[in-house]
Amino acid sequence: MISLLLLALLSFSVGLIGFVLGGGFGTILTPLLILLGFDPILAVFLVLTAQFFGETVAVILHHVVGNANFNHGSSDTKHGLVLGVCGVVGIVGVIVALSVGEVVLVVYNASILLLLGSLILFAKPPNTNRLSLRKVMFIGSLASINKALTGGNYGPTILAGSILLGGDVKRTIAIISMAETVACGVAVLGYMISGVMVSPDVLIFAILGTVLSVFPSVLFVKRTPNNKLKKIVGSLMVILGLLLLLRTF
Repeated sequence: MISLLLLALLSFSVGLIGFVLGGGFGTILTPLLILLGFDPILAVFLVLTAQFFGETVAVILHHVVGNANFNHGSSDTKHGLVLGVCGVVGIVGVIVALSVGEVVLVVYNASILLLLGSLILFAKPPNTNRLSLRKVMFIGSLASINKALTGGNYGPTILAGSILLGGDVKRTIAIISMAETVACGVAVLGYMISGVMVSPDVLIFAILGTVLSVFPSVLFVKRTPNNKLKKIVGSLMVILGLLLLLRTF
């Protein structure tokens, strides 16, 4: 089992990527923890719990710095809740993911990241800045289907779909945090009802590392121009896709 400080450092490092990318936190951290000796179920529970706290703090910070408006009844709040419900439905995709071979799953995940990243980098979306609730529901449904096929890639699918339909990058990243808060919260509750739990010290250090990564990530999103942020997000998706392929073959 890894040391608590290393756990916090890993959570922090992966969080820097996940909270800028709008997703990928669990996709990266869960297999890392399993490789380092964690039981798979405990690793998933630990990552979901840490992400729940991290996303909650991210929602607050995104609102404070002005990346999104999460006041009661705002369109950003409604969009986040709608996407969160889609994410909860997509959790059943873990069952599908477990029924296929690991190589098939990894290749599919990598292909999706490469495709979405390339589209973000090279496509020319309309400049509407705001998406209608109908478009948000459409994107959330696609992301949920993708999650049902892979068990992951929910956040990146939403971010890419929103960008390609003309949504504001910063606002979308913030809204994904709200959606992930809902989805992770329901998943954590389900695990706790099932009796899954990890030791308090392990949980605290994972949460601490994750929450600390939120502050520089949100500020980075705030201070980076939309066009540059879009290129960074697209590049990160492509890099993650390539790394997944290299890890497999």
